[in-house]
Amino acid sequence: MMTELHNTLMGRRLIEHDIPEIHHQLKRIADALDKKDTPEKEYIWFIEELEASTDDRLVTKKIRDFLVKKNIWKTQAHLE
Repeated sequence: MMTELHNTLMGRRLIEHDIPEIHHQLKRIADALDKKDTPEKEYIWFIEELEASTDDRLVTKKIRDFLVKKNIWKTQAHLE
């Protein structure tokens, strides 16, 4: 006869402690990654703000091309 997992000492520990602890640690990691301000996120924010603040797409393109050429900005395709 196979004992139900939750009826064993190891099973109860797994269900009551280990799984919730794994969940908690994964949530901490995800939260930390969301808060981390990487240069790429700052560049994306800069370009998005620039595009939102000007109707001149040529100016935006020139600035973006300059940043890419100087290896300061990576296009979304480069980040993936």
